Amino acid sequence: MARDNANQHWLPVGYLRQFRSATRPGKLRKDPVYMLRSSGIHKEVPCDTQGFDTDFYTAVRRDDERKFFEKWDEELPRIARLISDDQEPNIADLRTLTGAMILMHARNASIVNRSGEERLDMIATLERIMLGQIIAELPPDTNELTITEVARRLIGPRWRFYGVRVDRAAFATSDNPAVWFTAPNGSRFLGMPMSPTTWCIFYDAMRLDIEQPDAQDAIALNQAVAQNGATAVYSSFELPPAQRDVYITQLARGQLKETHVDKDGATLRFTASNHLNFMRPR
Repeated sequence: MARDNANQHWLPVGYLRQFRSATRPGKLRKDPVYMLRSSGIHKEVPCDTQGFDTDFYTAVRRDDERKFFEKWDEELPRIARLISDDQEPNIADLRTLTGAMILMHARNASIVNRSGEERLDMIATLERIMLGQIIAELPPDTNELTITEVARRLIGPRWRFYGVRVDRAAFATSDNPAVWFTAPNGSRFLGMPMSPTTWCIFYDAMRLDIEQPDAQDAIALNQAVAQNGATAVYSSFELPPAQRDVYITQLARGQLKETHVDKDGATLRFTASNHLNFMRPR
């Protein structure tokens, strides 16, 4: 018999585990991560207790929900480890990563669902809207393609991935980790922290060049993911008080913006306040 309700995660547990702390075994039941709430609460919590709600996507089609997210939730941590270990992902991994990063935003609790549909039905519509707004030059025949099929056409000479590493920098993440940026020339690109050592940027190589990022860029990336957060920032270590204050401020700013989805479409938000100096318009 099916359970009366089910916990459904918008923040995949396997992804959050990439940021787990080194707390001694036994203090928490498993996989602790440092959580910072906008209220100022900062403590270690188990990864599997974060980023979920009861029947968040659907109350009746739980098998459909499980099957829909299963591939992404298994593959994203594997690819994140690959990139963080400075190994070269193959083209299939990059296609999967593209879809996972887009889905990470589409599935998030920061999106206000006014479509009249269950969230599980709303996600596919939102993904299509997002692709159309981010990548204005999609061919007309992509309207019925899946995200993975679109990614197959995009990745190559034009759309590329870049793994951001900065010496001695430690990256945090949030409960809404996929961050959309708008460059000064209007080009939009997507970034997400993969681990405490690595960010991944998906960008249009015909419109943007990448220079070597530095410590200030690492600060900008951390502030961007905090501002994109809905309620929490996560890190692999206890944050110093001054850094906590910055992230709390960024969380508060992010909460002033929302993405709404109704029956006619969506209004998306793009982070523009944190300019990334290493992303240079052509």
